[in-house]
Amino acid sequence: MIIVVSTDFLLVFHLDLDLLNPRPGHARQRKGVGMGRCHGGWTTTTNMCNRYLTPSRAEIERHWQLRDAQMRNAPGKPFNALPAAIVPMLHLARNGDLELVAARWGLIPIWWKEKKLPSDTFIAPSEEAAARPIWKIPAGKWRCLVPAMGWYVWKEIERLNPAAGESKRAQQPYFTRLPDRQPFAFAGLMSRRSVEGDQPEFTCTILTRDAVGPIAQIHARMPIVLPKNAHAAWLYREMTDAAVAIEFAREQAVTEFVHHPIEVAREQAMDEVVHHPIDLRINN
Repeated sequence: MIIVVSTDFLLVFHLDLDLLNPRPGHARQRKGVGMGRCHGGWTTTTNMCNRYLTPSRAEIERHWQLRDAQMRNAPGKPFNALPAAIVPMLHLARNGDLELVAARWGLIPIWWKEKKLPSDTFIAPSEEAAARPIWKIPAGKWRCLVPAMGWYVWKEIERLNPAAGESKRAQQPYFTRLPDRQPFAFAGLMSRRSVEGDQPEFTCTILTRDAVGPIAQIHARMPIVLPKNAHAAWLYREMTDAAVAIEFAREQAVTEFVHHPIEVAREQAMDEVVHHPIDLRINN
């Protein structure tokens, strides 16, 4: 088990970097699978930013003011989502109400017939989403919200080893969140399929764009986060032009985030968390 400790607000949560023990809702990921493409993706290094922190079911219920009838089988506890994980997703139900469901993170198009599932569909570059059929169809018909508390990015830094008196390159993880630490929603595209057994009927992807604002200091790409007052318009069924929908998401995107360097530490016992604060002014 791996623990991540933020130096700013001492948020402690699980980050399964080595994927040895996936938590409930995680899917074990094979090397090179589900990482997305380098061009237009969420990241361009081998330490992919393919993880985000989900809110708890209770946090989603409070933030979006959902009733019991609007909540289906979404995960209850917060966790670090990986591609192919089962994550909470919000969409418009047939009666027009907002509905919380469980969805596979990684879009499976409604027309997909192959047994092998697509492996690079967990992010959708907004610059091409209105042109490629895999994104254009859901952008015009099936949009969703993907609740989150924050996401991870990695930046290459020079880190000094005081004992050896030399520096070396290292990948420094950062956690990115809203300044008020509240839940938010990624602009998502979804698919709803007829399935058998315990497979989720919903799948989703997250729109990305070029990084702007403070996050651009550490990475070139970022997910599109919609302000709460834009959620209804994003889900509006009468907006059927994919290009219009994508442009709306890009124009409305939140750009003010804060990010904190975090350090991975091993847990010595299930009930004992080892804190390792990090100060990049010293370490790089």
